[in-house]
Amino acid sequence: MNFKGKLFVLTDGYTFSTAADAAALIRQITTAIFIGEETGGGAEGNTSGIFLQAKLPNSGLKVNIPCLCYWNAVTVRKKNRGVLPDHPLIDSVTDILESNDR
Repeated sequence: MNFKGKLFVLTDGYTFSTAADAAALIRQITTAIFIGEETGGGAEGNTSGIFLQAKLPNSGLKVNIPCLCYWNAVTVRKKNRGVLPDHPLIDSVTDILESNDR
């Protein structure tokens, strides 16, 4: 049996990795309504998986270099962005400081 009701997806800037990929695919293949913030992960795909680490000789700074690139089979509204919400809901500084979950 298929779900016939309305689908609402809650996202925010902490929606990364596979969750961002899932949001992009849900956006592509359903009429779901997205509420919240733009996903932190890109709608087109991401670089993740195996990383190489380079240590810079003078500063000692360590830099992670991703070795894999994943692409989602989606059409995006805006290039180089996450999944954009239909109904943006941005927390204010007060919401964050007082832990108000709107």
